[in-house]
Amino acid sequence: GGTLFLDEVGEIPLPVQAKLLRVLQEGIFEPIGTNTPIKVNVRVISATHRDLRARIRENLFREDLFYRLNVLDIYLPPLRERRGDLPILVQAFLKRAVARGGLEPKGISPRAWAAMSEYLFPGNVRELQHAIEHAVVLAVDQTDHDPVQFRVDLEFEGGSQLRERLVGARDRRLERLARRRGLGGVF
Repeated sequence: GGTLFLDEVGEIPLPVQAKLLRVLQEGIFEPIGTNTPIKVNVRVISATHRDLRARIRENLFREDLFYRLNVLDIYLPPLRERRGDLPILVQAFLKRAVARGGLEPKGISPRAWAAMSEYLFPGNVRELQHAIEHAVVLAVDQTDHDPVQFRVDLEFEGGSQLRERLVGARDRRLERLARRRGLGGVF
């Protein structure tokens, strides 16, 4: 029993799709290095950002595998289409990042909130999560986390001079954090 999560199932190569379909249909597979089949009984959840019907038309995804996986289709729009989720996600990612780093929670600056509300997040929720985690690491000595300083500013203004300034600031902050945690100042 158990659950198998297949992330980005739309990227699986056709030969692997055939093997996956066999496992789903017959409930058996042969581990690498053995000829002994193993019986499995798992619930499968899959996710993709691809249009699988279009991939089927392009002969990049097996139609039989699509129907085997598509028992219940749940469409989750990209973050740019659900701006109302931003505060909840930011707070959840911030809470998790500060807890993981053993840091004191800080707020999000008004400038960061404004920039995030305008930013389209082409990398979707994963990009937002990375931005928050990155901001927590960089904001050790600051009063708030500013997850857009390295994302939005780098992409839209300032060019290489700003990039050099931010990389230097990041390196100085990382060195201070390493010293505080007893890691020395060398990476």
